[in-house]
Amino acid sequence: MKKLFTPPLMTMLFCCIGAFFITSCDDDDEKGPVNIAHPFQSVTAVDGSTTATAVISDDDKTITFPEFQELTDLSNVEVTFNLTPGAFLKTPAKPTARVNLTTAYTVEVNTGGYLPVAYTMTAKPKDIPNPILSAKVGDVEATMEGNIISIAYAAGMDINAMVFDFTLVAGASIKSPANKTFDLELADGTLVITYGGVDYTFVVRATGYTDPLLSNGWTDETAKFGSLPKYIKVYKNEDLLNKPESKSLGYIAIMGPQATMGVVGSGKTGAKPITELEQEGNWNVILVGVSTSATQTIVRDGKFVQDPEGLNSFATIGQDKNGTCKMAWTQKFDGKLYSFPFRNASSFTPRVQGDGTVWDVQTAVSGVPMILWDGNVLTAEQTIGNDGTNMGWYGGVAARAAVGVTAHGKVIAFCGQQVESSVGVTMLEMAKIMKDVGCVSAMTFEGSSSPNMHVNKQATVVNSNLANSKPEKNMQCGLVFK
Repeated sequence: MKKLFTPPLMTMLFCCIGAFFITSCDDDDEKGPVNIAHPFQSVTAVDGSTTATAVISDDDKTITFPEFQELTDLSNVEVTFNLTPGAFLKTPAKPTARVNLTTAYTVEVNTGGYLPVAYTMTAKPKDIPNPILSAKVGDVEATMEGNIISIAYAAGMDINAMVFDFTLVAGASIKSPANKTFDLELADGTLVITYGGVDYTFVVRATGYTDPLLSNGWTDETAKFGSLPKYIKVYKNEDLLNKPESKSLGYIAIMGPQATMGVVGSGKTGAKPITELEQEGNWNVILVGVSTSATQTIVRDGKFVQDPEGLNSFATIGQDKNGTCKMAWTQKFDGKLYSFPFRNASSFTPRVQGDGTVWDVQTAVSGVPMILWDGNVLTAEQTIGNDGTNMGWYGGVAARAAVGVTAHGKVIAFCGQQVESSVGVTMLEMAKIMKDVGCVSAMTFEGSSSPNMHVNKQATVVNSNLANSKPEKNMQCGLVFK
């Protein structure tokens, strides 16, 4: 009889192990990522003195709030997401966040899959009596839907000062703004009407407005820098001087009048690079100050952090208790900051306290020369007459930084680049750039290799020092916004 072949024991063992691994891999491939079917345990919102609870549909991917009982303005609602363990939010970035629910809001949640899942969140404001019979700007009638008043933008309108004509029911009156004027370029406006002893809030917005910067070489880069308030926008221009043969790249950040301005850093004795300065508080935009021998005026919370020790100060930007930003030449007298008017002179004489006005600022920081005043580009001689010196800053092309204020109270921060085929700009060219983007006054900060601006801790321009493997310069302070 012929003997059957019996495989050696070791061979059989390897075959079994191989089969086990093949089976295991097949099982893993079939499972894939685990998706959480119900990522939200609850979604609630602050409705005045009460709490509103949303209805969640995982099938339809919707989060729907019932009609609010107290809120009539849904432009800034505090919403809290109670998540199922293993799920986490992508948009908004935090479980408790303030969101605009005047229109549908997209919530993105990671449920364990490859891509986040989008839910549409909607809400309805408290149904209120309508005290407004009609609203218009000039001859253009506005449309009204609930508590939202929309005006179609037309040529000739001033988007920064839209003056409305409201017709109200008998007994109703406008509480704010008293002048019925709204700046609708970066954010919606708020109208408060008193009727029957109750204040009712309406959202005012413009539709169909085209940003003029987009037709002048600027691109809107706001979305690339993460979540920002609606009143802060970021733009980039790769050909600032319209010279294709020698391009110059720069960024601007525009902050609406709603923004809060601050100053981080403690001056010369505690100079730090931008990466350390931006750790001081939760700010959206930071533009570095200066690292030169000039001593910057720094005022924080209404108190001097650093002052030029009795010497004349350079140009200064400040924000008062009302949130109004302006620029002036400043000097400290009797423990107070004084602002001084423009001098049309080419030589400097010491300032006299009586020529100035006390400037009650909460936040202030000086830079170096003022380059734009009352809409006019200043010459090197004029800066000497107002600052005492221009220290050679008007010579040559360089990467430069500046900050300016518009006629409507917006603040514009500029930062240029001088590496990677970007040639930089002269002082006068930068002054013209600031004027062209809408500033009526502007002053300079750092120049040469060290200007820098971050938005949500992301770099805008390429810093020359970093590009050349050198450490970033230590700065006296940083001008910040949120």
